[in-house]
Amino acid sequence: MKKTTRIMSAVLVFVLVLSMLSGLTFAAQKNTGTRHQLCTSLSSQATSYYNKNDFEYADYAALTPGNESGLSTVNSEMFKALHNLMDDTMTSSISYDSLTSYWKDTDRENGTNNATLFYSDFTSGNYNREHVWPKSRASFHQQDGGCDIHHLRPTNSSVNSTRSNFTMGNVRKVCTSYETKSNGGNTVLWYNGSYNGNGSHGLVEVNDNVKGDVARIFLYVYVRWEERNLFENDPSPKTASNDSGGNNGWKVMYDLETLLEWCEIDPVDTWEMSRNDACQTIQGNRNIFIDYPEFAWLLFDQEMPTEMDTPSGMAKESGVKYNITAKANNDAYGTVTLDGRTVTATPNTGYEIDGYTLAPIDAATVTRNGNTFKLSRITADCTLTINFKARIAAAITYVVPEGITANGTTNGYVGDTVKLATISGTPVDTSRSYTFFGWSTKELDDTTSKPTVKTAGSSYTLAGDVTFYATFSYVDGNVTHYLTNLCKHESSHVETVEPTCDKNGAVKTICDHCGMVLESTSIAKLGHEYVMTTIAPTCTSKGYDEYTCSRCGDSYKKNYTETVDHEDADNDNLCDHCGTNLGGTTPPHPATCPCEDFTDVSETDWFHDPVVYMIEYGLMNGVGNHQFAPNGNVTRAMLVTILHRTMDTPSIEGLKNPFADVEEGEWYYEAIVWAAENGIVNGVSDNAFAPSASITREQIATILYRFAAKVGHNVTTEGTLNYPDADTVSPYAVDAIIWATENGIINGMDGKLAPTAAATRAQLATMLMRFIAWSYAQHPIII
Repeated sequence: MKKTTRIMSAVLVFVLVLSMLSGLTFAAQKNTGTRHQLCTSLSSQATSYYNKNDFEYADYAALTPGNESGLSTVNSEMFKALHNLMDDTMTSSISYDSLTSYWKDTDRENGTNNATLFYSDFTSGNYNREHVWPKSRASFHQQDGGCDIHHLRPTNSSVNSTRSNFTMGNVRKVCTSYETKSNGGNTVLWYNGSYNGNGSHGLVEVNDNVKGDVARIFLYVYVRWEERNLFENDPSPKTASNDSGGNNGWKVMYDLETLLEWCEIDPVDTWEMSRNDACQTIQGNRNIFIDYPEFAWLLFDQEMPTEMDTPSGMAKESGVKYNITAKANNDAYGTVTLDGRTVTATPNTGYEIDGYTLAPIDAATVTRNGNTFKLSRITADCTLTINFKARIAAAITYVVPEGITANGTTNGYVGDTVKLATISGTPVDTSRSYTFFGWSTKELDDTTSKPTVKTAGSSYTLAGDVTFYATFSYVDGNVTHYLTNLCKHESSHVETVEPTCDKNGAVKTICDHCGMVLESTSIAKLGHEYVMTTIAPTCTSKGYDEYTCSRCGDSYKKNYTETVDHEDADNDNLCDHCGTNLGGTTPPHPATCPCEDFTDVSETDWFHDPVVYMIEYGLMNGVGNHQFAPNGNVTRAMLVTILHRTMDTPSIEGLKNPFADVEEGEWYYEAIVWAAENGIVNGVSDNAFAPSASITREQIATILYRFAAKVGHNVTTEGTLNYPDADTVSPYAVDAIIWATENGIINGMDGKLAPTAAATRAQLATMLMRFIAWSYAQHPIII
């Protein structure tokens, strides 16, 4: 009995010691790797681990894999072998509370004792615990898996809270709307908490340079802890007997394709390998998907990417090798470099990236992050063309009183965010005590109404050319006054600008000293007074109605009639009207071509007939010096003005001009105001139209599409785009491009759509001729 008691006592002491030891922490091996430094070899520690456990890559790779279903793959021979390897070698476990004491070693970077914050990807000494695989979607919270250091990471508490327990996926690809979370000055999460597409429960996306870490952690938990709901919802989720946390069985990844894409575009770095080493010293096991990412594809019987860099190097020893070519759409616009499967695009000054074109279109998956494009899931030789386009220049003008200097940027491009100028100096006018109040976009002539201004040094996003007026304030009798011009306007004179047919006039009172317009009374434009003259057709030329303004001489032609037949009453083979030698036949075409005066338009040119059509109907003219400039660019204002003419230049009386860069009196003013009011055009921003900017092929299609709908045509489409660069069509233009291609208004260029390419005058003439023909076939309301 005493002997038994002594044995029981020894056991109790041993259990007590074990329980005490389980709460202790031991110094972990320090992480010596570098984030985002590609790892191309196994560590010596990893090699020793696999040798010790009789692991041979070829043997495991030859095991029977699963399939595209994660729920059934858990029963495969390969899954069980990988599970047993990581399960059998996990000889130690740690407590949940002790995790933070290990991370200063396992997750350190650059020799510091701080830890790399997961998702945020920078080091900090402040963090909380994150189950990368949400504990609500698993059954390991009360088991060793709940504190498995391989999948628990330090995170910023606010980021962790925002990440919630949402499904991981490509939010920016599948969600039409989403929110973002920033940390350290960078966006670290994109998320939509209510998204439920493809069986998801909320959706969250991390940065590209963290996606591989997430994918390999998920694969580890899926295999090591046999959690079946990797990328499918589990209808019968397991719950361990000692787990009080619950397991809803919701999937953690959007789908298998996304899982493998993330694993591929963010390869293992030396930091991740070194962390795997450190975790092994703590728990005994390794994450095999870090050492051998190849098993992510092998396990689900998927074709392994070629030329994929992995620590083991096994991926490059298998599969077909595909060639990747990277280039710019125009070398003068920017440079493109290729490093492995990563393409970097650098626009030249004055240009920007406007998407890309992959040919063949389905040869790879392209993931863009700023100016970097990564190719994954490559299935064929392919060419990635980076499309650059010219940016729209924007000038910033600062108007300041004498004695003041504006110190700031005076030019940029539409879309740029600039800092507004600061001022130096003092006003020459010392009759009042002036204080600089800010920058106004309008001139102010001494008002007591507090104006809206932008402060010096504040941010401003350019939407086009803009003028800022330095606004000053002074106090007179406890009343604050505001003004942009410090001149007292002690004398003035009156100037009259006479109206013309298409421009308003004005009676202006102008200060003699500063030139400021103190008062202006508009004089309505006169409007054209057209007199119609009908020109009868002849044997050699069409007839038409010519409208000539009696005031300014502006003219245009319309209502063309076909040529008349030759007559030869006396049978001498000479036309009785024009004297043409008939030779027994009637000439099929007029003898004189409307384009014969143009030295750059030949009858053999593909655009000859469309140019003739435009000239005959008065919709386009030459550019002077006997040139039509068929290869010249077309501006946004030009197209809108042509459409305005086809509708007999309807009045814009009572309509509001929404664009700051479309000034009254310009030749295109009425056309743009009319088109904007009728929903035919939009601006490049809320208050800028950019009338002088070159127009692209997809913009022409969109404007014609809206115009057709406005005049009552049926523009319903049911087709799709079958061009290799169809994915480069801007979202707003997709329906318009489908409509335009279906109806033969736009055809491809060398087999491609080239939607963002600047249109030429010849292309515009061709599209308009086809459009007018299509429109007339629907209902004869145009021309």
